[in-house]
Amino acid sequence: MDQRAAHTSRDESTSSRGPPPTPPLGTDLDVSDALSYLDTVKACFRDRPEVYREFLDAMKDLKNQSIDIRQCVDRVVELFRGYPDLIVGFNVFLPRGSILDPNTFAVVRLPGS
Repeated sequence: MDQRAAHTSRDESTSSRGPPPTPPLGTDLDVSDALSYLDTVKACFRDRPEVYREFLDAMKDLKNQSIDIRQCVDRVVELFRGYPDLIVGFNVFLPRGSILDPNTFAVVRLPGS
């Protein structure tokens, strides 16, 4: 089965609202979840390794603080267009209490966080 077919396509309409202000980058990343996500992304784009490399570049830019989390999310959403499961899976890299809204792909803060 084609990996792309395993993920549901998202509606190509975009929200007129941008993501909310960037929350501070968390330090409580679950390494096991992050590595599993990286493996999933790599497998999904095995026929398009440039997409995986661009994703890793975005992650390096975030780590080096040359971009903020909101800019990184924007790049990930663009790279993974048509792969909503991968986009939402990026939640593993967001600060605790923040998630990507599955409808708008905007970063939102959870109540009480």
